[in-house]
Amino acid sequence: MTYFVTGATGFIGRHLLEALPARDGATPAIHALDREDSGSARTT
Repeated sequence: MTYFVTGATGFIGRHLLEALPARDGATPAIHALDREDSGSARTT
């Protein structure tokens, strides 16, 4: 499954990114849209 998450550096988006891989048991493709100036940005 493929997921596209907007607001990945926000409170809910951060927790969502951590929870998605455990959801289906398989490794999903996660694309995250975040702010360029955010210090907590993740690359997936």
